[in-house]
Amino acid sequence: MHVDRNITTVAERPNARDCKSLKSGVRIPPGVQDTVKYYVNLRMLNILLKYQLMIKSHKIQNPQIAYYLVMIKDKWRNNFFLNALTKHASGKVVLDVGTGTGILAFYALKAGAKFVYAVEKDLTMASIADKVLSKKFDRSRFQVISKNFWTDDFDNLIHHQIDLLVAEIIGPGLFDQGQFHAWTSIRPFASPDLISIPGRLSVDLHIWDEDVLGINNMQVRGKLQNNVDHNISRDKAFPFNLSSNGVDSNIFVDEVIDEDFFQALVQVDTSDNNALALSNIIVNDRIAATTINSKWVKTNSSCNYPAPNRIIENFFDYSYNNLPKIKFSDSAYPTHIKPIIKKLIDIDRPSTIALINKLSFEDHTIYLHDALYSAWMYSPVLQVSTAGKYQLEYTNYGLDHLTPTEWTLSPIE
Repeated sequence: MHVDRNITTVAERPNARDCKSLKSGVRIPPGVQDTVKYYVNLRMLNILLKYQLMIKSHKIQNPQIAYYLVMIKDKWRNNFFLNALTKHASGKVVLDVGTGTGILAFYALKAGAKFVYAVEKDLTMASIADKVLSKKFDRSRFQVISKNFWTDDFDNLIHHQIDLLVAEIIGPGLFDQGQFHAWTSIRPFASPDLISIPGRLSVDLHIWDEDVLGINNMQVRGKLQNNVDHNISRDKAFPFNLSSNGVDSNIFVDEVIDEDFFQALVQVDTSDNNALALSNIIVNDRIAATTINSKWVKTNSSCNYPAPNRIIENFFDYSYNNLPKIKFSDSAYPTHIKPIIKKLIDIDRPSTIALINKLSFEDHTIYLHDALYSAWMYSPVLQVSTAGKYQLEYTNYGLDHLTPTEWTLSPIE
């Protein structure tokens, strides 16, 4: 029998195992085998590069930067803002309120923003953000301003109409870090077609027809009680000892997504010169001056709660163009701006009500309780022992963190 020596079988080749998708004994021309091996090796190289990107890390030394790790390590959160900025920031003037380490301003500049104003009232963080941004971008494209956007005069500091507002000033209570304040204060500077990221803040109500936190319902109570922290504090939610909250001080490229931001942050963190660099920052020259209360509970799907008996979607739903009534006064910051958020609700039996907070931009919505590390993972929960008509009202006008008076239920006589 004639054998064509230009044809070989996979089994005859010493490195046949490189082509695992090909069965032993299949006759394949050498040229085709080489092509298959090329694409297999290319695929393996891509996987290796992605793995190296994921494991590339740096241990944060600066405690000011470490304070923000629960946010900048949250890839889920970062993707929400990055995707929106990548889509809309190009060629636009962007205002980032509460810039922190500068990560969202960095994303905007990387996406091609024409100019970025990065506002951060904390002077130390403003200095860090300025250094991070200047590592990768020319100063003609951004300005860091260390002032309070809600109280200080910005008339001579902002020299463009703002096309896009990005503000991650969202606490676990959704309205408790000043998003309404930002939406109100930007109006004198906003272009007619301002884009806001996030675009909407909304609250779903999850209602159980029983007192799921009550001592008389042991079966359900056992599932939920382990996720309740009645004494939660700001220090526990944002600890400097990050390991106590399941967050170590190592930051990974994969978490912050953008390798240029990672490199810039590492350079600033490891710099020998950690003194405040104020020459390039516009600095604030002022000195900062029978109801049912809510508990804070983890409410995401991993908690294995019984399904709510009732869900009311978007019970509260607000945006830049659909604000609640705002009451202005001469009160001290931040109570000089009070969003009036309240609605009536009928409760026909003893119930537990969880307020499930959401951020949305266009068709993308994220639920705060799905956060990996930050205090977003906690939701305000209220227990009602008596049926009746109640007024559900937001009462955290002081923008306190994880306060029991975030929301109140008051019976209507």
